[in-house]
Amino acid sequence: MENTVSDKHIDWSKKFELGVHEIDLQHHYFIDLINRMVDELSCDDANYHERLIRELNAYVKFHFVSEENLMYRAGYPGIEEHRQHHFDLIQELNSKQINVSEAGSHPEEVIEFLTSWFTNHTIIEDMKFSDFLKSSGSDKMEQTAAQKSAEDLMTVLIVEDQESNAILLGKLVEKAGYQHRYAENGKMALDMLHEGLRPDLILLDIVMPVMNGYEFLDACHSDQDLRTIPVIMLTALDDASDVLKAVKKGATDYCTKPIDPNDLLTTIKRVLA
Repeated sequence: MENTVSDKHIDWSKKFELGVHEIDLQHHYFIDLINRMVDELSCDDANYHERLIRELNAYVKFHFVSEENLMYRAGYPGIEEHRQHHFDLIQELNSKQINVSEAGSHPEEVIEFLTSWFTNHTIIEDMKFSDFLKSSGSDKMEQTAAQKSAEDLMTVLIVEDQESNAILLGKLVEKAGYQHRYAENGKMALDMLHEGLRPDLILLDIVMPVMNGYEFLDACHSDQDLRTIPVIMLTALDDASDVLKAVKKGATDYCTKPIDPNDLLTTIKRVLA
């Protein structure tokens, strides 16, 4: 009997739980991305498929860096072997992405590959790290993460209506040594600023309900106390005129979605320098 779309979904189960909150959270999101691709298999838009695969690829790279940083801080002895598994996966995923974009391969091949890899890697390789933490204790991880007091850290305000994206952006800036606050739309962010919050930087999504990014920029630009706060625009819009519009309204810089963690961190450091 032919498989239905729902048969291809990955369902979260206890066997995937490492007991490491940050990794478990990222694994949840990874599953959500794969399942989103499964739901779009019937779509005939090759460009849309390619965009989803690029988003998956970017997120996989972000997750691997985050996971390896945790392993390094914990003193995990198997980190080099684990890093090699990650490298091999990226090479294979890049190859399959090229097959989809250039050779017209169906994205179902990518889904089946990632589903198999995620299941096996999580249950076997990631669990080795989980077992190491349980046997050695994770106190040193907490100590490393708390090396700087909150008063010493610069603050980044993340304005993003998609909760999963906001959480991942928060994790990324936290890893880079910044503290962060969230707002789910421009209106909420503006209220926080009027109540006295003065972040060192704002990461601003453009397409949001209630008050979008452009409207938020207009409001900040008209306020003498707010116009000097640097803003990095985060946009999935491809038209250069949209970027130019945001820059004219006061955005300091921009990054395109799907976000490349390295590009974003480079931009943040450049803006805050």
